[in-house]
Amino acid sequence: MGSDNLFHKRRKEREINRKNKQNSRVGRRILIVVEGETEDIYFKSLIDCHKLSNVEVSQCSLGTSHRNIVTETKQKLEEAKREGVGFTHAFCVFDLDVDTKNAIKTAKNIHLKKMYDAILYAVVSYPCIEFWFLLHFVYTSQSFSTCGNKTIGQSVKSHLKSHWVEYHETIQHTYGMLKKHAEQMNQDVHENARRLLLEQQQCQTINPITNAHKLVAYLETNLEETLRSFDHEFFYQHWSM
Repeated sequence: MGSDNLFHKRRKEREINRKNKQNSRVGRRILIVVEGETEDIYFKSLIDCHKLSNVEVSQCSLGTSHRNIVTETKQKLEEAKREGVGFTHAFCVFDLDVDTKNAIKTAKNIHLKKMYDAILYAVVSYPCIEFWFLLHFVYTSQSFSTCGNKTIGQSVKSHLKSHWVEYHETIQHTYGMLKKHAEQMNQDVHENARRLLLEQQQCQTINPITNAHKLVAYLETNLEETLRSFDHEFFYQHWSM
């Protein structure tokens, strides 16, 4: 009898939590504009996993540069508002390994700005999004560099492949696969990213760094408080390589 009561209590709690999440999404529309297919697959697989009907992910059609991503985000926000289905939050997701100084400047300029009724957020990784993937397997703050004919981004990908042999840029279901790998490796990827962020702020370096965990946490939990951690401190004034 006691176990039956516990079962029903837990089922009721799950139902309440589910309804609370649904209610908290009412009125929120989220736009995520990414630079490439890798990011597009990752965030769409996250959305599918959590059944987020209020989130739109779009791969930038103008090109992969940080400027193009911001330009396309603005265009989509303007169009959505004109059609009466405006977004409340917009995330520009791009890497910092190409045109680094200007990419950092772009991130600082748009972060937490309001445009067409939406709040803009810069979601960046240095060297690239694969570093966020790597944190699912191991914590590391080692810097990356070009190696022979490999670019700095390719160096990160090689490091990732040493842990995840099957990885390639268009591998499907990345969110679920990475989540499973993190559990198997006993890694708290969000804690790894937070720890790195604090260490790199103290060292005044971005090699490596990511704040992808902040967007992922928001999508996973749907809690506004996770957005409040998206503050200006990440974009501190004296970044160095």
